[in-house]
Amino acid sequence: MILKKNWRGGLAMKTKAVIICDMWDNHHCISSDRRIGELAPKINNFISVCRSDNIKIIHGVSMCMEYYKDTKARQNVFNLPDVEVPNILWNKFSDILSTMLPTRISPNIRGQVTTCSCDTHKDTPCCGMEVYDPEVWQPIKQRDEIQIKSEDFIIDDNIQEIYNILAYYNIKEVIMVGVHLNACIMDRNFGIIRLKALGIEPIVCEDLIDTHHQYEDEEIPLEELHEVGNNVTIDWIDDIWCPVVKSEEIING
Repeated sequence: MILKKNWRGGLAMKTKAVIICDMWDNHHCISSDRRIGELAPKINNFISVCRSDNIKIIHGVSMCMEYYKDTKARQNVFNLPDVEVPNILWNKFSDILSTMLPTRISPNIRGQVTTCSCDTHKDTPCCGMEVYDPEVWQPIKQRDEIQIKSEDFIIDDNIQEIYNILAYYNIKEVIMVGVHLNACIMDRNFGIIRLKALGIEPIVCEDLIDTHHQYEDEEIPLEELHEVGNNVTIDWIDDIWCPVVKSEEIING
């Protein structure tokens, strides 16, 4: 089953938003944390251009609402009227995700995995489920390199919050950036699975995302495994789920 639609290209005002997924100030995986740090200024440059074209910027900073509770961008979410969320059956999309993902890329979505594996630091056990204990690891906020403006929105992992924004502004396409493509970008309440079920078309920005997975191949050097697995996941998303494009194509399209 092919779920993707053709991409129209460019930044069509009033029809698009950018969702920044889980670009936390720290991550339980040290390799992911390093790559997130590299992504953050690139994402900030991208959303600055998008803002200048009146594209709505939505910061999905799950687990960090306490830090942002009194900010203008968080209050912007509550100032919108509630719109009834359609009765959608997104489990059918989850079934596709679990059965069609390349076998050596763990989906890392809720209810389908018991561990979080990493392919880039075999000698450092930082990716076990025990790290989800808030006494062991807890993000506080989004990376400081990514600016949050007063006209932006900060959302929790809450389908009502994202749907209110999309409905109020009649947003039909959402550009996805952040982490991780095979995990939260897919499975958050503002992620690809929910958006597709709601009839919203996601667009993955290839150079502004990362994956968190365990891709094993004895013929591939350890230092190359992440990039290989990353590309396998990107190709799978592009083949089945939604368009995958580079940020320059979106800006110059």
